[in-house]
Amino acid sequence: MTDTRTIELWFDALNTVWAVDDGRRRTVRTYRYNEFPDALNLGEGPAAINYAVPIKVTYGAPGSSISTIILWQGQTELHLTADVAKSNLGYIHSFYGRILVSAKANITLGGLVQYFVLEEDNPMVPEVLQYANEPPHHAIIIRWTVKQDLSGQI
Repeated sequence: MTDTRTIELWFDALNTVWAVDDGRRRTVRTYRYNEFPDALNLGEGPAAINYAVPIKVTYGAPGSSISTIILWQGQTELHLTADVAKSNLGYIHSFYGRILVSAKANITLGGLVQYFVLEEDNPMVPEVLQYANEPPHHAIIIRWTVKQDLSGQI
């Protein structure tokens, strides 16, 4: 039987990347593949939500030598504060280094993919977001690409 799983094989490994210490003795909360919370409760600390957006696929006929490759482009919303106070900016800026160090340390997501890299152009963009019915707050949008080789699986 053909294994039709794709993103499910590595998506939860992104949680390892974003579950960093926030500098205030809290770990960024993350959500599994099939979890999208109704509320983030940012008073309890920062939270990360991952989304896959456009994908690119390369494949050949069954039995051909052309690999089955998916390039996943995605983004992570790193929700950081419960409001938009300017006094939060130092805290927000401290995440750029944490994001880069953690991404570099997890370049194959534990061997599940060929690579996981931050996008070259605008990989980390500060934003003001609003999640569900919660007030607007500071966040960083992290843009990334995952290369997944499914040859021999699909």
